[in-house]
Amino acid sequence: MFILYYIVPYISIGNFNNIVPDILCNLFFIENLQKEREKMSPTSKAQQKATAKYMKNNYDEIKIRVFKGKKVEIQNIAEQHGESLNAYIKRAVQEQYKKDTGNNIEL
Repeated sequence: MFILYYIVPYISIGNFNNIVPDILCNLFFIENLQKEREKMSPTSKAQQKATAKYMKNNYDEIKIRVFKGKKVEIQNIAEQHGESLNAYIKRAVQEQYKKDTGNNIEL
């Protein structure tokens, strides 16, 4: 199925000259990507502990609850704006805070 994906566009336009180089290039890219992932070492317990300590000392967490299905809707809108869900919510809070107080807040 992988090869068919790359052959079909060429068949439709009648260009067979670049099929093999393109397939080989994409296979090479995928193979190298897999090798790079294998090289990456998993996060050590010490690194996980240090990260958790940093997060605990430097950030507060706020949990919000929304109706089922609304999280996905919000995520989709955030992605359309090129933001993560967290960044989208933080921006919304910052905008409302500015309206309510007239001051900016860094989150």
